[in-house]
Amino acid sequence: MEIGNCFHLTYLDLSSNNLSGPIPPEISNIRILNYLNLSRNHFTNTIPKSIGSIKSLTIADFSFNDLSGDLPESGQFAFFNASSFAGNPLLCGSLLNNPCNVTATTRTQKKASEEFKLVFALGLLICSLVFTAAAIIKAKTFKKGGSSSSSWKMTTFRKLEFTVSDVLECMKDGNVIGRGGAGIVYHGKMPNGTEIAVKKLLGFGRSHSHDHGFRAEIRTLGNIRHRNIVRLLAFCSNKETNLLVYEYMRNGSLGEALHGKKGTTLTHAVCYFMRICIHLESRRKERVYSFGVVLLELITGRRPVGEFGEGVDIVQWTKKTTNCGRREEVIRVVDPRLLTTVPQDEAMHLFFIALLCIQDNSVERPTMREVVQMLSEFPRLSPETQSSSSAVFCQKSKNIEKRKMARSLEAIFWFKEP
Repeated sequence: MEIGNCFHLTYLDLSSNNLSGPIPPEISNIRILNYLNLSRNHFTNTIPKSIGSIKSLTIADFSFNDLSGDLPESGQFAFFNASSFAGNPLLCGSLLNNPCNVTATTRTQKKASEEFKLVFALGLLICSLVFTAAAIIKAKTFKKGGSSSSSWKMTTFRKLEFTVSDVLECMKDGNVIGRGGAGIVYHGKMPNGTEIAVKKLLGFGRSHSHDHGFRAEIRTLGNIRHRNIVRLLAFCSNKETNLLVYEYMRNGSLGEALHGKKGTTLTHAVCYFMRICIHLESRRKERVYSFGVVLLELITGRRPVGEFGEGVDIVQWTKKTTNCGRREEVIRVVDPRLLTTVPQDEAMHLFFIALLCIQDNSVERPTMREVVQMLSEFPRLSPETQSSSSAVFCQKSKNIEKRKMARSLEAIFWFKEP
């Protein structure tokens, strides 16, 4: 049943594994699952109706098991064909041309339900004990590692009056102030009164294949000085964990500045973010993509995720809504509030720059210096030229010596699939 905790699964194939017992209804907790194959096992009892509530599920195969009872017909089950349920002689339903015996089915389901409840209760008890024991062991191990000066290395970017032990002491559940795909953020107060934010990175350790490049970028971030950029104070690491130590930011995050009640102006936001990106333009052009995403946030007035449906972000939504950047469709995504202070043609110019920055192929993205040049050279085009978004891109590209982006202007402008 713990499979239901794998919230980010999109493809799950458990076929031909000799699995038995009922299909756990917790599978329906995986809200972005689009492929499910449970065929050629020995699953019993009924197919959970809740699986039909997974709106992203387009392919499912329950064939050749020992399933029984009514075949659900609601939700996504209405789109599956009969072959998805073949080889289950006790399974019945209109799709299978096998009418159900209501009395027999009800009796079977009641018995199966009682058995399942018993197994579920025992399984839940065992899992709770296992997880509790694992958490205790992990906590003791982590604390033991933190107290050993040889297990942690702390790299500082300025003179600090606290140690790595002080940093580890603030990493408690009660101090969590944020969670995300990259890690967990803790708030802490050091013995000298300094307030810090500690970000525990997930999926990074000394054994990580890109550790050298990662550490190089951390050093770059540590040397940046800007009043609007939160300062990186230190970097702590051992064999399993990396920690970033920042000064604590009381006034909120970039997202709150862009989308909060006070908001910010397009000009100020672009200038501040552009300055920091120029410092980082030596990294595999990842920062150009980030700049493009923030520029889209400013132009559309929308957050990067959470407003477009499950599994869809602002980049995917923008390309789909504007038909991959067609000029006549762009006005549909521009924030009306922006047009009260910025002329429409300049907003369009910024939008097309953002599209260049968020291209899938990093080789075809401009450098930050080229972005600066495009931002400072707003094109004054004739009415004939303005009628085509590809012409707008061509006009901008003439002012830049881009080594590889010029190989295929059509692919750049229209975002064709590779």
